Amino acid sequence: MARRIYHYLRYLILIGITVILFNSCSKDEIKRPSPEAIIAKEAMDLLNSIKEAYMVQDEERIKQLIGSEQVLNNFSFGGEGSRLTSLEFLFRWVDVYDSKADVYVSWTGLWKKGSQEIEQKGFALFVLEGKPFKLMKILRENPFVRP
Repeated sequence: MARRIYHYLRYLILIGITVILFNSCSKDEIKRPSPEAIIAKEAMDLLNSIKEAYMVQDEERIKQLIGSEQVLNNFSFGGEGSRLTSLEFLFRWVDVYDSKADVYVSWTGLWKKGSQEIEQKGFALFVLEGKPFKLMKILRENPFVRP
């Protein structure tokens, strides 16, 4: 009789340990991104949209994404000479303010001029303002200018 009780008690302890282990290994609480991280992602998405529009020379799309005609003067469109074949952005830092973001980007562009390929590299600061963000300034080395 004592042996049976010991046998049942052993199974109860084993089941109890199993239940505790399964409950303690459940998923952790999902971490939500901070408001600054959400704003930074919006800023990076805007710059990627501008880059993609520039790659296909969609001037109308770029006009929708920028804040003023003065900024549009920073872009080289059409014309003869060199042609952009690739443009890569590497986002380095985003400073977030109330309705403003400064995005620091290192970039690499590959241009084709006749049979010659020209690689350019630079570091740009994009100033975005408003809700939703619009590109207001391009400081330092502009990736949207033909060599």
